[in-house]
Amino acid sequence: MNNKLNEYVQQYGREALFDGQMLRDFLDPEHTESKYINRLMLALQCGSLNNWLERAENSISAVELNTILINTVNLSGLKQRTVRTLLEDILTAAEISYPSNTLLGFDTETGAVSSVDCLYDVREAAQDLRLAEQFSQDGTDEGRKKAVDIYSTLAKRGDAEAMYMLGVMKRRELNSEEAYGRKLNAEDKKRLGDEAIRLLETSAADGYGKAKSELGDIYYERGNYDKAYEYYTAPGVVTVFPHTKEHVVNILNLRRANLIMIILGGLLTALLWMFLALNHVSAHNSFELLGLGIPVSVIATLIYASMLLVRFRFKYADLKPFLFAMAAVWAIFPLFAAIF
Repeated sequence: MNNKLNEYVQQYGREALFDGQMLRDFLDPEHTESKYINRLMLALQCGSLNNWLERAENSISAVELNTILINTVNLSGLKQRTVRTLLEDILTAAEISYPSNTLLGFDTETGAVSSVDCLYDVREAAQDLRLAEQFSQDGTDEGRKKAVDIYSTLAKRGDAEAMYMLGVMKRRELNSEEAYGRKLNAEDKKRLGDEAIRLLETSAADGYGKAKSELGDIYYERGNYDKAYEYYTAPGVVTVFPHTKEHVVNILNLRRANLIMIILGGLLTALLWMFLALNHVSAHNSFELLGLGIPVSVIATLIYASMLLVRFRFKYADLKPFLFAMAAVWAIFPLFAAIF
């Protein structure tokens, strides 16, 4: 990180980075190594960073950063490692968050990263993605294997779409009894499920909308509506798949239903204690009913407290089981009275 560059951007703004003379004068060889200044000027002039910064906000995706890096390397003749360091300095000075693992290898099974020396060319990647799609659609084990190999190679280079496709393919395998001619046991399915989610989450973190939507579906199916809603309402997701909007509506309806259930649960709890108090002062006081009423009312109150706690922690949790439990507790009173 170059503190002098940070000071320059803070004083003059991002757009001043492309005022070559002013930047050179500000950095001044007496304070900054001249070789660094020359390389910085070259990187700023030869890449596509200028166009991106004009429409940028406060973050940049791995794909965008990778594209800028490739363009800068190709046009400036600087080494990849040098350009990467310069871009890190520029983005840090401009207070733009960026994926620090860009152009690091991604292990599709463990999620680990390591240094990669080769460039990721987006044009070649697009051709490889089309080829992988053709292989995956031919319906044979051989085709699926070839598609997985291509997607895995691209995923290791940080391609968000390849990570998404690889995650989707692994999810599909979970729904089959066998894959690539081999039966899947419980351990295989757990491993595939973990790998699929890891790939999709990495792709979603890079801003890939379809991966976010897929994760929304996964968590919706699991009943984790908070995480599902978080992914469904992320930028660029709602219109990706037709059913996504339906799921979002269901979650919002659940939120409204939960409010009603909290009110009903509160009324039930209050009625239980009122019934207990009235029974205590009534001329027809039943000691047995009163003796049962105290623990039952306490249990109902604890259930209601648990409902409130769950609602506080999870905005879109399904609270119906709590209400059913309270209703069951309420039913004990007339049942007990009928028996005795």
